[in-house]
Amino acid sequence: MEKEIREILLEIIELLEIAGEHGWASNLKRLYADNYSSRWDWLRKIKSLFGGMGSFNDLVLVRNGVICIDENNKLSQLREQLYESMVQSFVE
Repeated sequence: MEKEIREILLEIIELLEIAGEHGWASNLKRLYADNYSSRWDWLRKIKSLFGGMGSFNDLVLVRNGVICIDENNKLSQLREQLYESMVQSFVE
C-alpha cells in the first residue's frame, strides 16, 4: 500500500506544480521523500493533511483569478484516493 500512496502523492505533486501551487507541492514532496519516519508516523503525517482549517481538504486551485474546474476535480479525486489508501494502510 505504501507504493500506491507514493504514486498518488506524485500525481498530486505534478498537478499542484502545473497549477502553480508550489507551497503544497513542496510539502508533499517532503512527505513523499520521508524515509526516516516509521510507517505509522508517516501515515499519521498524511492523515494530518486532512484536518482543520487551511488543510489540504480546503485547497482550491485558482489560476489568474479563475477557479480551475478540471484540475480541482482531479485534485478531489486524488485526495480521496490518498485518504482511502492511508486509512486502508492503518487497517492492514
